[in-house]
Amino acid sequence: MNSNYLKRIKWIILFTSITGLFLSVILPTSGMGDAGRMYPDELRGSLYFVTGDIIVDITVTNGSLSFYVFDWQNSLEILESQSLVDVTPVFAKENITTYSGVIEIPSAGFYSFLAMHYGDSSVSFRVDLTRVLPQKYILWPSFFILGAYIIIALIERNRLKLFADGIE
Repeated sequence: MNSNYLKRIKWIILFTSITGLFLSVILPTSGMGDAGRMYPDELRGSLYFVTGDIIVDITVTNGSLSFYVFDWQNSLEILESQSLVDVTPVFAKENITTYSGVIEIPSAGFYSFLAMHYGDSSVSFRVDLTRVLPQKYILWPSFFILGAYIIIALIERNRLKLFADGIE
C-alpha cells in the first residue's frame, strides 16, 4: 500500500474522530423550547430532531399545564386524529406549575414536544429544552473511529520497527 495513501487515510480518520468528539460536546441547542401565553384547552407544540436525552425546565404562572413528548409515529397519529387519546407518550407530566428534569429519549429521531392547558383562564409559561452533553450517539462512534486511528498508527509503527530491525 502506498505510504502517502495510508497517511491520508490516517489524517482523515483522525480529523473525523476529533470533529465528532468536539461536536458531541458543543452540539448547539438554540431554538429549542417555547414561551408565551396559553388559553384554555389550547394545545401547543414543536417538532425537533433529537439525538439523545433532553433536559427540560418548565415554569407556569397563574395555573398549570400538562407536558408530553411523543415519537414520530405517535406524532403523526395526533395530527391525524387531532386528539391525545389512544397515543402513548415517551414522557408525560400533567398539571405542573414547575418541573425540571431529564427526558430519556429511546433513539435518535423526530419527537414532538407538546403542552396542553386544561384550565379555565390563560396562563403564562416557559419551556426550555437543552441537550444532555456529551451526545452519546456522536461520542461513541467518534471514540471507535479514534481507536481505529490508534490501531493503524501502532501497526504502521511496528511495521517500520520490524523493517528497521531487518536492515541491521
